[in-house]
Amino acid sequence: MKALINFEKLNVIVATGMPGAYKVIIFFLIEILLGATVLGQTASQFSIAQILGFFTAIGWSSLILVRLPKLNDRKELVEEFNSLFSMGIIVYCGLLPIICLVGYYFFTIEMTLEFIALSLAWSLYQFPRHYLLSLKEYFKLIVLDSLIILATLALIFETKNPILSISIPFIISSIISIFLINHSSGARIGLKLPERKGIEFGFNNFLSGGLVLSIIPAAQHLTGAEFAGLISLFISVTAISLLIPRAVSLSQLPQLAKIGHDKLALLKMSQEMHRQISLFNWLTLGLNILIAFIVSFYFTGNIYPIEIISMSFIIFAAFFANKTLVYSNVLMVNESSQKLLSITFKVAAIYFCGLILVVITISELSFLFLTIIFLFCNIYRFLLARKAAGELLCQ
Repeated sequence: MKALINFEKLNVIVATGMPGAYKVIIFFLIEILLGATVLGQTASQFSIAQILGFFTAIGWSSLILVRLPKLNDRKELVEEFNSLFSMGIIVYCGLLPIICLVGYYFFTIEMTLEFIALSLAWSLYQFPRHYLLSLKEYFKLIVLDSLIILATLALIFETKNPILSISIPFIISSIISIFLINHSSGARIGLKLPERKGIEFGFNNFLSGGLVLSIIPAAQHLTGAEFAGLISLFISVTAISLLIPRAVSLSQLPQLAKIGHDKLALLKMSQEMHRQISLFNWLTLGLNILIAFIVSFYFTGNIYPIEIISMSFIIFAAFFANKTLVYSNVLMVNESSQKLLSITFKVAAIYFCGLILVVITISELSFLFLTIIFLFCNIYRFLLARKAAGELLCQ
């Protein structure tokens, strides 16, 4: 008799959605205990730390996802992981003087030290997380994330310092996880100079993922920390409802990596993935619009059309971003980092030019204009990625 619940698929969905669940739970607690203004400030710092993480961790983690599934020997697998981890740490150490310099001139020493702790914590966490994802160890990843959430909640209640409460569990759990990954593997641990592909993938992820993350600091600058808190919570909640399309993408990426050389098999699998993601995309679209009304009413006690329209544009942008996942995966498994970089550079140039223009000419409608630009960029990126993936599969 066939099981009513496919626990393997359920584990994929939960494991993929844990970072989103983490942000919702932690952000809600910060808002309840410390207020919307502190939430807005914390969310802005968290977003900037995530943007930095694209260079120090996400680029190398992308290579972990596409390289480790091809390796069978544990020693060889862990050595590849260690190599990519060392590259990320070297890049972080290279950026550290710049972080300190900016902090010295524009922020207090306390704020700078907190940001260093937060950015290091987020960067470290990405490596064991993507190691477990690449090996499809979803249950272990769920346990790891659950322990991090519980530790963060306890620290927020105890210290009332959201930044340190977020940073400490990530750092400790990451160090322990990396030790366990290497334990009894016989793998060598050594420094390796960063590869160009890791930097390109990191820059590509920065130019694409950095768009949505930049919305929260921009909201704080344009409309204040309280509204930034509303937007950060809204983006976190809607990210959970969009976890199924991302779970489909992440769960099938290791298999795509294995068949990357076979264009026909890659085409067939990517078409099936596209159908699955499209189905869930449409189902979550209406749900996210409802969430926009609920979050807006929760924060303001009223429904403001401009807020709802702005959040709706963010929702539609996420809709097209999810549709782009299939084509990005096809390019990623072929390690076509330059094509991805070219696409995202064009899109990011448009977005950041628009962002600068909006910030310079601040008005009541500035944030609405920013979300329109954000939507346009995601549609344009979808069209470019579809074209590039189609050309690759037709070769």
